Amino acid sequence: MKNLIKDKDSYAKLDKKDILNHILDQIQELKGVSTRSSQDRENFKSTSWPYLQAYEMGFMKALNQLEEIITIK
Repeated sequence: MKNLIKDKDSYAKLDKKDILNHILDQIQELKGVSTRSSQDRENFKSTSWPYLQAYEMGFMKALNQLEEIITIK
């Protein structure tokens, strides 16, 4: 997904709600990457598997907290 916030021309056209929605989309994409990484079969063969899982769980928790902060209710 293209990061519209880093592109000056695209950013100038966005309002606050669009920016928050774009950030939420980025968070969803990162959550998908994290989920796929934690379920990768190759990781299960690693002796450091528990550390990899702990990292992914912490990362997901941080993403969930960010999502809660910026979600418009």
